[in-house]
Amino acid sequence: MAIPFIIGAAAGISALTGLYKGTKAVINNNEASDINDSAKSLVKSAERDLDNSREACNTALNELGRSKIAALENCIKKFVDIFSQLKNVEFSKDQTLENLKLAEFSPNVIREVREQISMLATSGLGLGGGAAAGAVTAFGAYSGTMALATASTGTAISSLSGAAATNATLAWLGGGSLASGGLGMAGGTLVLGAAAAGPALLLAGWYMNSKSEKSLNDAKSNMAQARAFKADADKSITLTNGITEIARFANNVLSKIKPLSRRSTKELIKVVNDFGLDYSSYNNEAKTIVMRSLKLVQLLKAVIDTPILDENGNLLNDAEANIFNIQQAIS
Repeated sequence: MAIPFIIGAAAGISALTGLYKGTKAVINNNEASDINDSAKSLVKSAERDLDNSREACNTALNELGRSKIAALENCIKKFVDIFSQLKNVEFSKDQTLENLKLAEFSPNVIREVREQISMLATSGLGLGGGAAAGAVTAFGAYSGTMALATASTGTAISSLSGAAATNATLAWLGGGSLASGGLGMAGGTLVLGAAAAGPALLLAGWYMNSKSEKSLNDAKSNMAQARAFKADADKSITLTNGITEIARFANNVLSKIKPLSRRSTKELIKVVNDFGLDYSSYNNEAKTIVMRSLKLVQLLKAVIDTPILDENGNLLNDAEANIFNIQQAIS
């Protein structure tokens, strides 16, 4: 009879179909698992590179901040204490020294420097102080005037790290790694863009059930999010690497000027001891020492007053060029 044969054939086809679907489900789930593993690996690699770049940038800005503070306390303060005692200082009459092209170093500038040094001392930002690392980092990122002006609005300068937190870039740099769950993910979203939220979904994992096609589609979606995250991470790494490079450059320039300034200030002290405080009575050699000391202090102050970031956390395009010009002036 034909009917049993048809039923048997139908059963066989049904079994083969079930076997095919089962096999396809296994293949889909295996492929989904591989894609998810690759996506997770991609995100973890991007996170690691991003955290390394962030930490290097934070360190470079912190070191620059400390170098600026040292320049103010150990070099500029000593010079100002002596220079402000000199009388009858008039550079324009000294034709042999005009090529130094000194900027004005008026009583207002001296007062500003003294205010900066005083605020450093009272805030804990000084070399012997205990200010938060974020405050020192902010001092490295901003110009000295910008950093201290933030505190003059009523916020204690010792909490400058809090003021800096309004800057998404600085908040992220000092907020802990992505993996640690600090400000990394929350603050990083501001820096990296909306796609940074992707890994929160991605790392939640995927579940395996009979809907293998859905699992595969979810895995592909996760991979798309992982790639978007990596692209944003790469952009942020470019930013932080750029900040790091300029911060190190500025620190290197400061490191070259500081010993020259200290040596020149010692020579200035000797001039005062030998000739007194009346600049008009100095010979050309003594006047040259005064002007060289002043020029070096102006170069130090120029580096301190050159910001790397603006108040919104954007890298200033002219920062590197300005520091390069200061480096050229050292000679």
